[in-house]
Amino acid sequence: VSIILIISFSIYIVTINAKRVRSEEEAKWSRHIIETKNRLETLFDGITDGICIIGKDYNLITMNKAMKELMSVENDNYEGEHCYKLFCKSDSICDVCPVRETFETGKSFQIQREIKGENGDKTYWQISTFPIKDANGNVNQVIKYVRDFTENKRISDELELSKRLSALGQMIAGVAHEIKNPLQNISMGISLIKYDIDKDSESAKTLEGVIEGVKKLNNIVSDLLDFSRPLKIETIDYDINEVLEGVIDEFSAEFSAKRVILHKNFLNKGNSNVKIDAFKIKQVFYNLFQNALEAMPDGGQIWVVSDSQIGNGIKRVIIKIKDSGVGIREDNINQVFDPFFTTKSKGVGLGMAIVKRIIELHGGTISVESEEGKGTEFTIVFEEEIGVK
Repeated sequence: VSIILIISFSIYIVTINAKRVRSEEEAKWSRHIIETKNRLETLFDGITDGICIIGKDYNLITMNKAMKELMSVENDNYEGEHCYKLFCKSDSICDVCPVRETFETGKSFQIQREIKGENGDKTYWQISTFPIKDANGNVNQVIKYVRDFTENKRISDELELSKRLSALGQMIAGVAHEIKNPLQNISMGISLIKYDIDKDSESAKTLEGVIEGVKKLNNIVSDLLDFSRPLKIETIDYDINEVLEGVIDEFSAEFSAKRVILHKNFLNKGNSNVKIDAFKIKQVFYNLFQNALEAMPDGGQIWVVSDSQIGNGIKRVIIKIKDSGVGIREDNINQVFDPFFTTKSKGVGLGMAIVKRIIELHGGTISVESEEGKGTEFTIVFEEEIGVK
């Protein structure tokens, strides 16, 4: 009996220990599985491109944080939702669907898409899909991978444009030089003829028209030359308000003749010095005032504000020039500073491109806001470091 009791007790102890070991092993593996799951979820959400897994019925299984942001998914209750309904706001599968292509062919698929936002901005996505197969080799799920390559496309487009403009610039420089010399001869010849005819005659009026035409051609040639060759600036500490005042004085007669009222507000008197090339900045202001006048053929108003801000060891000088003209169409606003872009019947569309180039050479920025039918405002900001007292 004693032996039986000892054996029974031993079996009991072994059984208890086996259960305890099994329980400890299960807990250990459970912790390991949970830790692994947490690591994978952290890794999944840490990927900056959008990733989701889609089931056979186009139902969403899971997605990472980046995909939620790309697709504007605001909550986590998306599991089981159809991808085309949640992502594309559609009641049926999209016409060109890479997920369907992968389900049908069992192969990876890739497309690029242009996405237009509510404000008209365009983004560019590269969408790739990869099959997940079961033990029998059938595709039962698809991984959808979305990469936003808008910035890469912008850089690539700018590089391509730069190459084309460089080649174009070389050609323009040659042509402009060939045109400029004959224009100077024409201008001199007209000036001599002007003194030999009656000022009140029809010929004199015709001659004035020719002189005006030559001036316009000279301006176009000058713009072409400025654009085609490297711009150099020589900056000194200068009162930018003085440059503004000078340009305003030059336009005063034209403002009056075209019924334009100028409102001037210099908020930074005594603190408007900044390192600039005064001649180049004068060219900038001249272009902006000329554009404002052309935008108001029946008269209007121009507001000029000059201000300065100092903070964190940085001095900012801010110039705003606003008109009450026809404004710029929303689909044109992003092209204002592009070379050769113009909506005018005259000119070649280089004025604002040169303006932007001059401002950027000064380390400044220029931006534009406009509303069609209400007017346009250009904002120029110059920055320079100052000693923190």
